[in-house]
Amino acid sequence: MPSSKGRRPVRDGTTAADVVWLLGVLNWATKWQDSDARYLMRENPARGFPIPVEKNPRRPVATQDRYERVHAVAEQVIMVVCGGRSRRSVQSYLPEVLDLVHHTGRRISAILALRYEDLRLDQGPQGSILWPADTDKTKKQWLVPLSSSSRAAIDRILAERPGIGAAYLFPAPRDPSKPLDKDVAADWLLEAEKLAGVEKHDGSLWHAYRRGWATARKHLPDVDVAAAGGWSDTTTLKQVYQQADQETMYKVVSEPAVIREA
Repeated sequence: MPSSKGRRPVRDGTTAADVVWLLGVLNWATKWQDSDARYLMRENPARGFPIPVEKNPRRPVATQDRYERVHAVAEQVIMVVCGGRSRRSVQSYLPEVLDLVHHTGRRISAILALRYEDLRLDQGPQGSILWPADTDKTKKQWLVPLSSSSRAAIDRILAERPGIGAAYLFPAPRDPSKPLDKDVAADWLLEAEKLAGVEKHDGSLWHAYRRGWATARKHLPDVDVAAAGGWSDTTTLKQVYQQADQETMYKVVSEPAVIREA
């Protein structure tokens, strides 16, 4: 029997994901029919079984301090660009990718899939991005204004890699017809964190910045935060992304409204 030394038990969240997948497969089997109109399964044998709930989910938040430390060394991360038979080492896209993640709150996959045709730089005080439906989890299109910081990142991209139409803002270094792979972007972030002396978040990379963006905007109307960050409803925004923080909790305990008799 293999030794369990050095192993860690999986968390409830991991088990829950596997259970949800299994339920989906079994439900599919109760609906699929073969050429003789026979179902693979008559019923789902796991129907009604409880799904484990993670009592202490790992949802780290990337702070402004973390962003600043990582961004300060991001220019040191190098990538290899191939063109025909030539290969050259150049600065990676990490500084601009990190800026857009931090300042737009969007998923890393949506940011890496941005095309020049998605930019609407003549709309809004600093321009806007028309986030396309095909890179949105709910298949919804969003027109969101840029902040001055995210516009600065876009301007640097346009100065370094001008493009038009369906070309990607962050093309794959070895095949510009494809967007940068998110695993490559993850490797860049890990390298920058190591250079910055920043400890890796437990269970999160880019998503911690999305939580940080949402948490930093708790004081603003939920409906606007959801629309700007690409959440189709405020429930997920508030339950999964916006996190309690010490500064806000201190205001809660120290700045109550005074309730008096009528």
